[in-house]
Formats: sequence, C-alpha cells, structure tokens
Amino acid sequence: MSAHVVILVGLAVCLSLLRAPLLGKQSPPSIWTLPVLLGYVGVAVAMAQSACRTGLRAAAGQDRRQFRRHQRLTVLGQWFLPAGLGGVLASGYSRWIVESAGLGRIPLADELAAFAPFVLSLVLGWLATYPCFRQFRLQIFQRELLAGRPARPPWTLREYMDYNVRHQLLFVLAPVGLILLAVDLMELLLAPRLSQSLREPLISLASVAAAGGVFLLAPLMIARIWRTRRLEDGPLREGLERMGRRLRVGARDILVWRTGGMIANAAVMGLLRPLRYVLISDMLLEHLDRRQVEAVFAHEATHIAQHHILYSLMFAFSSAVLTVAAAAVVGQLWPLPEHAVEGLALGLLAVTWAFGYGWISRRFERQSDVWSAWAMGGDSRVPQDRLITVEGAASFANALQRIAQLSGLPLVQRNWRHGCVAARIQHVLMLGAAGGSRSRIDRVVRRIKIGLWAAAALAAAALVFP
Repeated sequence: MSAHVVILVGLAVCLSLLRAPLLGKQSPPSIWTLPVLLGYVGVAVAMAQSACRTGLRAAAGQDRRQFRRHQRLTVLGQWFLPAGLGGVLASGYSRWIVESAGLGRIPLADELAAFAPFVLSLVLGWLATYPCFRQFRLQIFQRELLAGRPARPPWTLREYMDYNVRHQLLFVLAPVGLILLAVDLMELLLAPRLSQSLREPLISLASVAAAGGVFLLAPLMIARIWRTRRLEDGPLREGLERMGRRLRVGARDILVWRTGGMIANAAVMGLLRPLRYVLISDMLLEHLDRRQVEAVFAHEATHIAQHHILYSLMFAFSSAVLTVAAAAVVGQLWPLPEHAVEGLALGLLAVTWAFGYGWISRRFERQSDVWSAWAMGGDSRVPQDRLITVEGAASFANALQRIAQLSGLPLVQRNWRHGCVAARIQHVLMLGAAGGSRSRIDRVVRRIKIGLWAAAALAAAALVFP
C-alpha cells in the first residue's frame, strides 16, 4: 500500500473527527486520553519493528514465505495508523484540542495537533524499519557489483529519513496544509461578514476554488520539495521530446529526480501543460539504456495523453460525494444516529477506494504499458496503426523487468495500484507475439471513463439537489 494513500486516509479520519457533528459525539478528555495516545504510538512502532524483523529474516534466507509475511505485516501496520488515530481522537483528544486548548480558533493549529500522533508514529516507524531497507538495498548493491554494473551503497539513516519526509510526508502535507490553511482563514475572516444564508455556499465555493488553485500549482512546489534538476540537453532529451511529440504530450520540463541512486521510478505531475513535469529518477538514468528510458517515458507520457490524472480526480470526487449520499439514504431508511451515518460513509469510502480505485488504476497502468510497447515499435508508424510489434513489446518488457530488479521486487508480487509485474510483462509480450493492438485495452478504459463521467454527473446532482 502506498504511504501517500495511508497519509491521505489518516488526514480524512483526522478532519472528520475534528469537525461537527462527530466532534460532539466523542468522549471528553479524561485520565485515559494520554495513555491511549502513548499506547497508539507504542503499538505502531512495535508493528513496524515486527515487520522489520520478518523482512530481515526473509532477506537472510531468501525465503519467499517470510517476504510475503513481511508484506502483510507492513500493510497491517500501515492501516493501523489511520484506524488507531481515530481511536486516539475519539478518546477525548479531539475535544481537548478544540475545547480545552482552544486551538480551533488558530488557523491550521487544530489540524496539526490532531495529526501529530500519526506523524510521530509514522516517523518512528520509518526509524524502526531502516535496518530492513538497508539489508534489501545491500543485496541489490552486491548483485549489481557482481554483474559488473555501477551501483551506489544504501542510504545512511539520515538520507533515508530525509527521503521519506520529503517524498512521502511533505508530498501530501504541503499542498493539503495550504488548502486547510486557506479554508481556516476564510472561515475566520470571511464567514463573520456574511449573512447566514450566504455563509455556507460562499465558503464552500471559495474552498473548492482554493483547493483547485493549490492542486494546479502543486507541481511547482513538489518539484522543489523532491530535489530535482533539469535533464541536460543531449541525445536522450531529444529522444524523449520526440516521443512526447509523437504521443501529443507536452510538459513544462523533463526533470531528473535526485534520489541518491536508490529509487528506480518515474512519475508525471500536473494537469496543465505549463504546470506539468515528467520526472525520471537518477537510478533509472544510471542503470537503464536509452531505449529502456524511452519506454519508461512513453509509459508516463501515456498517463498524460489519456488524462489518467484527471479521471483519478473524478473518481475521488464522485466516490466522496456518492458514499456520503448513500450513507444518508441508509440513515433515512433505517434511522441511525448522525455519528453512525458519518462512520458508515467513511467505511463505504474506504471500501470504494480499496476495490474500485485499485481496479481502475491497474487498468490505467495496463493501458500505459500497451501504449509504451506500441510507441517503442518505431517512429515511422502513424497513430492509426495500433499494432504492437515484437520489438516494441520487448523494449517495454525489458525496461519493466529491469526496474523490478533495481527495486528488489519479486516479479510475482501483487500491487494494489500497478498490478503484478510478471503479468504486465507477459501481457505486452503476448500482444507483440500475436500481433495484437491497443484496441482492447482502449475500449476497456473508454468504458471506465464513461462510467466516471456518469458518476461525476450523479455526484454533482447530489450536491445541487440534496
């Protein structure tokens, strides 16, 4: 499970329990509030240590069963963080923040205080799991050296913590914090000057506008938080730019993602071309040949060309609104307390994301895989020619397999958002061998997009006609 998703779920739990009506349903501060908070942090760290010990045993014995157990314990520990935070806040900590400490009157202070136990547990968990990370990276380092390829030693503890804070925590908290600060300032400064009838709709509209503005500008901020630099001019950059033109994709820049040679990954950020970046990690540039880098770039460029980011946002909007609406309907059919309806909405949202978004994201990844294999088939081909060549499929498959090796990931390992690497490789190779095309996955994704438009329209109607 991605740390970004866990952090976002933790924030959702935090903000839900910090606001009415759930705030008033929680216990007042008591002598148990502090022990519950300390117990939450202690259990989170203990779970991280247990996952680390299992990972070390898996690395020492190359035991796949121990590795799968390490993965399960890691996911369990990740989900404990937001769930346990809910227990801490409900034990009286939320009401202490808002009522006793009076932090609700200070912009962003109550949100930061409420989320602090989560952040502390997350950071201590990273400290606890560093030995496991180091052992896995040492094995990759030694394997690369034995193969006669250049490699860098694992991060120090300081470098490991710096990466996690920048790329996991600040990636989410920086833009979300700006949105929350803007909303708090509007409620503090603007709300008292508005009539009761206008207050809620205008504040809601201004909040949506603030969130949209921060999201559009976030890539400019993240590019600096993540320590990037411009990819230098040369044959590689020219080839990537040519690939971008072929896929009809533009970006503000192509950046090298400086990870100290530890992360084999690429990413795309930004909805609009003037605010969009394509990032390629330094490890990919050091260990992949030019065609493999171009294949990775084509995969990321397809996410832009097919508007996968936009449709992911549509899923987020639709799922949030429709799960709340569904919980409200259930509350009307079977009279439930207001806090039970809120809890049901959160539960429905979690299930929708766990199964719905995971399924959609894997189809988006499959489409990007197939498009990359198609694009690597030759520059002379026209967009109407959708056939996958053996050469193109092999180029993408080799790049994906190499990334898995550099990341220390078993090819058969399942992934919630991206799917199993072995299955992805097998699919593009099968298409290449059989002379298959992009048409089938394009049809699947087209239906998903139509469904998301319908869900967004239904969600918009639910907001306008509650």
